[in-house]
Amino acid sequence: MDYIATEFSVDTIRSIKAYGTDTPLRIRVESLSLDEAREWVHSIECKTCLANTVTATIIYSLLEVADLEHRDEFEFSEHDSILVAQYPGSRLPDGTKALPTGTTISWILVTIGSCFPDGHPENFPDEHEAEDAGNA
Repeated sequence: MDYIATEFSVDTIRSIKAYGTDTPLRIRVESLSLDEAREWVHSIECKTCLANTVTATIIYSLLEVADLEHRDEFEFSEHDSILVAQYPGSRLPDGTKALPTGTTISWILVTIGSCFPDGHPENFPDEHEAEDAGNA
């Protein structure tokens, strides 16, 4: 499953909670432009983990999507991706429809993948990951 959230914590990965640190995982984190974030959202079916409706409204507007299915409780698993919309400011007042002047949202794509015992990635097909696996 794929999600949009405003934060990501290692504690939310289901396999770490269930199996402890003996389960090898690979977490890929990459910064995206707004255009890349839009492209990602429009290319998949995702749910949101956005608790604040003001922030959700602004994020939906920036990503050019209608309201998405919301999940109050979530745990990420292997093969999940999370688009993290990181707003650096304080909580926005109710009724806010746009970001304050001079502020922006950073878009970060977090992908969770499993690794074989020898450290090779199981589900990161791009060439950069193949290079990384050789350095593990």
